[in-house]
Amino acid sequence: MTHHAVILRLCLASITVFLWISPAPASQRGLELTTQPSFLNEALGTYHALIIGIDKYREWNHLQTAVKDAVALRNVLVESYGFDEKNVRLRTDEEATRLRIISDLRELAADLGETDNLLVYFAGHGQLDDLTGDGYWIPVEGELKNPGTWISQATIKGILGSEKARAKNVVVIADSCYSGTLLRGGPSLLKIEGGAYLDKLAEAASKRSRQVITSGGLEPVADGGRDGHSLFAYYLIKALRENDREVVDLENLFHTRVWAPVTQIGGQRPNVGRLKTPMDEDGQFVLKNRGLEKRRAALAAEEARERDRTDARPRGEAGEWDRLEAERRLLEAERRQLEEERRLLKERKTLEAERLALEKEKQLMAVEAERKRLEKEKDRIGTPEPEAESAPRVTSLPPAGAPPPPAPADGGITVGVLPWRFDHRTHLTNKISPKFSFDIVAAELAETREFRLTHSAYPAEGTAAQGVRMVSLSSEEGESLWVKQGVFSKTRLDTKAAASIGRRLGVDLVFMLHVTSSGAGPEIAVSIIDTSTGRVFTETRACYSLAYLSNLAQITERQLHQYLVETSP
Repeated sequence: MTHHAVILRLCLASITVFLWISPAPASQRGLELTTQPSFLNEALGTYHALIIGIDKYREWNHLQTAVKDAVALRNVLVESYGFDEKNVRLRTDEEATRLRIISDLRELAADLGETDNLLVYFAGHGQLDDLTGDGYWIPVEGELKNPGTWISQATIKGILGSEKARAKNVVVIADSCYSGTLLRGGPSLLKIEGGAYLDKLAEAASKRSRQVITSGGLEPVADGGRDGHSLFAYYLIKALRENDREVVDLENLFHTRVWAPVTQIGGQRPNVGRLKTPMDEDGQFVLKNRGLEKRRAALAAEEARERDRTDARPRGEAGEWDRLEAERRLLEAERRQLEEERRLLKERKTLEAERLALEKEKQLMAVEAERKRLEKEKDRIGTPEPEAESAPRVTSLPPAGAPPPPAPADGGITVGVLPWRFDHRTHLTNKISPKFSFDIVAAELAETREFRLTHSAYPAEGTAAQGVRMVSLSSEEGESLWVKQGVFSKTRLDTKAAASIGRRLGVDLVFMLHVTSSGAGPEIAVSIIDTSTGRVFTETRACYSLAYLSNLAQITERQLHQYLVETSP
């Protein structure tokens, strides 16, 4: 072989290598063209999902976004990621019972094969057991303080982490309070940058995985967020819709698109990790973006239409066309600015409402401080004994069967306050007491001209004390208001007994309060009882201890208004 022939062959080889390693042309408008290994299609297998969203709980506070989050996630998985609709189980509200959820988990864990993939999503209430520290999902019929009616995260781990659950890849996405108890540490994140990502992804997809993605750690998470979704669900669904890669693992999608905005905006600590089970081999739950081709086709069609419009414009109309296009862009920018201003206005209104509630609580604290100061001043300088007529009038309960006292001459809906019950065990604030609670209720009654407080088991002060009679009940009469069915049952208000005592006092309504303990603080139960009809208006709300007084004021005001609305002719 001659020297020139050798040089010629080396040049041809160099050209071949250069052509082989040259990058493919970049796609338009940021859509990245990737070429995945051919065997990855076979490794991905069939996709199944169990998606749960609960808004309308029977006993727990209703949520606003959980069902919408679940439906939107189901839609994007079916439309863009190859989830066959018949393989997706959607359970919302009354369908999301404890028995139904556990049965679905067991059926899927038992029936899926070794190449199948399972995604489980839960949006609803979560809770920690004060005794054991275990985390729970709350089904639609879950009782407020009965962990036996909840779904233990240990049960979820036991089903999905079982060695008899043969599915290759399983991921649990939990958008609920205290969801971080499902987690343990996981493998290091695969880097998306660089050509080696697809090779590493193919290797990870060939291994079994049992992954967990949560909207928070060991803390409550917010229900509201953006566009009618929770903050976590909004950015998760947005990341799935805007994903521009043909294949991607869920951990990368979470870390690159979801973690930062949820952490920075919502103050939550979303996380990703693994179920504690030997069935996890540090694999990855991989998604193929089957909707990417549709997006590319739509983009190409739009660009073709734009070229046709450009070519079809008469030369004389080019200036007018450009002017109209500039106006369209300006209007679009103004529309986006208006939407942002509306969003900011809504946030300002929310902050203003919170500020007013805090201001009201500060005023109440200032009034209490002034009262204590005056009492100390009286003790220091000495005050004469009050005259006999200034002492509060005390009313004993008339005997059963006696005619009720006559109604006040000035009219109005008369209200009586009988002894309340406080079973709250947290001592973070001394405001959770009958005295401070009564001051709040008396103030709300005084601000509503239709109601008039005439009888009270607690002393009223200032202008609120005018015309109010102290109610003195015997121990038997007081105990008859609060009953228990058994040793381990909860204490509850006997509304019939309260209505009977109210009739004997001659009042139209009886206002009752029951404060117990919940996971985060006190739980307030306000009941307004119509003594003539026996009808009961009630509302229960759990809140933090420091927000007890403002929450009590809000509930009292809303229940009084509700009574007027529902009983008006």
